[in-house]
Amino acid sequence: MGKPRMIRTDRRRRASLRRSAAGLGGACILTAAVLVFPATATAQLPTECTQIDDEVTCVYDAAGPHVFLIPAGVDTLELTAIGGHGGSGADAGGVAGGAGGLAGTATNTLSGLSGTLFLFVGSNGVDGATVSPGAGGQNGGGNGGSGGGGGGGASDVRTNAADLNSRLIVAAGGGGGGASGGAGSSPGGDAGNGGGSASGEGGGAGTGSAGGDGGLGVPSPARDGEGGALGIGGTGGPGSGPAGGGGGGGLHGGGGGGGSNVPGGGGGGGGGSSLGDSTGIAQSTDTPSVTIVYTAPEDPGCQGSLCIDFSSLIGLS
Repeated sequence: MGKPRMIRTDRRRRASLRRSAAGLGGACILTAAVLVFPATATAQLPTECTQIDDEVTCVYDAAGPHVFLIPAGVDTLELTAIGGHGGSGADAGGVAGGAGGLAGTATNTLSGLSGTLFLFVGSNGVDGATVSPGAGGQNGGGNGGSGGGGGGGASDVRTNAADLNSRLIVAAGGGGGGASGGAGSSPGGDAGNGGGSASGEGGGAGTGSAGGDGGLGVPSPARDGEGGALGIGGTGGPGSGPAGGGGGGGLHGGGGGGGSNVPGGGGGGGGGSSLGDSTGIAQSTDTPSVTIVYTAPEDPGCQGSLCIDFSSLIGLS
C-alpha cells in the first residue's frame, strides 16, 4: 500500500519543476525584451532636417544665426548657400527706381569636419522710399542712401561665429538699386558684378581679396558711395533725391552706388563676392538659405554581452 504513495509524490515534484522552468523562461523573455529594445532607438533630428533612406537634408531659411552640430560618425557634408537680393530704389517723376541685384549661390563639399558649425542666413535688402533709405539685408548688406535700395545680406557657414575668416562657404548678396531722379535710374549689381551707373556711378563688385570701390557721386566726393569691406557692403551715397544703392554683403562686400543732386539717378550698389567649389547667380524667386546634406551613419545595432537574440529563446517557451 506504500508504493502508490511514492508514485504520487514523484509526479507532484515533476509538475512543480515544469512550472518553475516555465516561469523562468517567461522571465528570460521579459528581460530580453527590456535589454534589446533600447539598443534600437535612434537620435531625433533637428526640426530643420528630414531623412529619406540614409540621406539627411537640413534646410535653414530663417534669417539670422543658427547652430549645427555635426553628428558623430558623419565625415562629409554637402553645403549649399543662397544670399539675399538687393532692394529696389525709390521711384520719382514717373520713372521707376533701379531694380535690386540678384543674390549669389555657392556649393561646397567638405570632409574631415567635426564639432559645431555656425550658420548665418542673410535676408533681402529693403526697397528704398522717397527720402528714406532701404535697409541692408542681414549679414552684411549695406544700407542705401536716401531713396536707394538696401544691399542683400550674404549667407555663410563658419567654424567660429565671431570670425569672418573662418567662413567655409559664402553666397553673396546683390546690390541695391539706385533711386530715380525723374530722368533715369540704375540697377544694383548681381552678386560678383558692379552696379549700374546713372548720374551717380555704380559701386564696384566685391572680389576674392577686397571690397568693391564706392561709386563716384555728383558732386564728388560729397555724394560718393562707401567702399565695401570684409563681409560688409558699402552704404549708398547720399543724394538730393536720387541716392545710391547699398552694396551687397559677401566674402567681400560690394561698394555703395554714388548719389547725385541732378535728376539722372543714383548709382546702383555693387554685388558682393561668393566663396565655394561652385558659385553662381540665384533666381529672383529663391529664398536666402543654407542647406546641409549628409549620409546618416549606419546604426551599429545591439552590441556587447547584454544583447540577446530572440530566436535563441524559442526553446524556452
